[in-house]
Amino acid sequence: MPNRQKFAEQYALTGNGVQFAIAAGYSARSAHVAASRLLKD
Repeated sequence: MPNRQKFAEQYALTGNGVQFAIAAGYSARSAHVAASRLLKD
């Protein structure tokens, strides 16, 4: 299951939402959408 906390921590370190959406458990195909959605929240 995707982990919002992990995404937030990793995004804060590098600013690369897509790469870390994938690392947090989102699929590579939808990582850009997931990153955008997570950044809005």
